[in-house]
Amino acid sequence: PELVKEYQHVIYQNIIKGMKVLVDARDKLNIPWENPKNYDIGYQLLKFENTMILDARLFLHYVPSLQSLWSDASIRKAFDRRREFQL
Repeated sequence: PELVKEYQHVIYQNIIKGMKVLVDARDKLNIPWENPKNYDIGYQLLKFENTMILDARLFLHYVPSLQSLWSDASIRKAFDRRREFQL
C-alpha cells in the first residue's frame, strides 16, 4: 500500500500523458472526432503540464474527461494505429 501510494502520482501522470499522445495522434492521423464535444475536451487536456504533480483529488478532476475521450471511437482508432507513433 505505501509503495503504491509512493508511485500514485507517476501513474496518474502517465495516464494523462498517454491520453495526450492519443489526442495528438488522432489529429495527426486525420481521424475525425466521433463526438464533436470531445474536441474541446481534448484541446483542454493538451494544455495539461506534464510536470504537474497529481494527487488523487486532482486526478479525479480529469477522470470524466478521460472517460469521455476514451469512449470516443476516434481515440480508440488512434490507439489501434499506435505503431505509427510513439505512445
